[in-house]
Amino acid sequence: MTSHVTKGSVFDDLFDGKEAANLKVRAELLIAIEQWIHDNRLKQKKAAEILGIKQSRVSDLVNGKIDKFTVDFLINLLALTEQKVELKIKAA
Repeated sequence: MTSHVTKGSVFDDLFDGKEAANLKVRAELLIAIEQWIHDNRLKQKKAAEILGIKQSRVSDLVNGKIDKFTVDFLINLLALTEQKVELKIKAA
């Protein structure tokens, strides 16, 4: 059995730099929206009404189907939850 030294993130371990960075951003945004749904005790149908999307898209959100969403789309949804996105740039 060989051992694997992780880079600290499953995204870094499995994807190249650009894709890993994009996935990390999408994951944070998706988690924030899912947390908002949970904290407000919203059913998927009500969350869909507030967010202006279909209930099936809310289902994709809460089930972590990250591949179905772009950064832009998630930021637009997050704005509807009255949360603010802050961006930090760091040297690699």
